[in-house]
Amino acid sequence: MLKSTYPRLRLGLTERPPQGRKGLALQMSEDWPFDDPKNVASITTPQVMRQGMPVLLVSHDADDGCWQFLHGDVSGGDKGMVVGLSHMVDLDPTLRELADLPLGWQATRTQKGAPWHRHPKPTET
Repeated sequence: MLKSTYPRLRLGLTERPPQGRKGLALQMSEDWPFDDPKNVASITTPQVMRQGMPVLLVSHDADDGCWQFLHGDVSGGDKGMVVGLSHMVDLDPTLRELADLPLGWQATRTQKGAPWHRHPKPTET
């Protein structure tokens, strides 16, 4: 996994957004399935964003709540990049299915269009 050094960073905000009902920012529209705002920082790779590789591994980190959207194994030293959560959902709408993925869990699939399989993240040693 790529390690986030920017816990709960929100992209594109220069001031606190106006509050809507129940204390949620107005940007959290009725059809937005995530508890996090659309502009919360998430981690992905250039291969996903620029080369069109599919997201095959989604991690919802327990330590900082960060979302990671990866093509697969990152042990090869892939560089990470920070993008807004909504950019990832726009890129792959099936990620909406994972909005309720618990902290400390991940979801994997074998190829784009395949079903997501959820499971607790393996303990790093």
